[in-house]
Amino acid sequence: MTEPDPTNLPAVAAKLITTIDGLTAAINDLLRRTARSERFIAFTVAGLVLDLGLTIVAGFLVYSQYSTNATLEDTRGEVLCPLYSVFLGSYNPSSRAAGTDRKTYEDTFQVIRDGYQHLGCTSPLVPPATPHAAPPK
Repeated sequence: MTEPDPTNLPAVAAKLITTIDGLTAAINDLLRRTARSERFIAFTVAGLVLDLGLTIVAGFLVYSQYSTNATLEDTRGEVLCPLYSVFLGSYNPSSRAAGTDRKTYEDTFQVIRDGYQHLGCTSPLVPPATPHAAPPK
């Protein structure tokens, strides 16, 4: 390495200052880009955590829906069908006087028969249907 010329020191100092300013600007630019990259990484991680959380919640909701459906099937088979059987077994149109009251009674039992049929119930009627009772269709 050669010794700098003492007469040229101001030019060397000016060149050194320019080089240092360039390096300082490059370091500042690198720091800005690094901070921006770190923010993007933080947002990406937060998005992934949020996505994972929402996926877990969605999975829980789907599982819950299937569980609820199974419970409703059990309720239908164990509660509603026997209840409809009791209602249909109690059908006795002669217990109502002819006229509007009997018509309402018949309409009501038709709705019950439709519900029994819609649910696909196979429970026997309790008490068993009497000869005047119309069986479910």
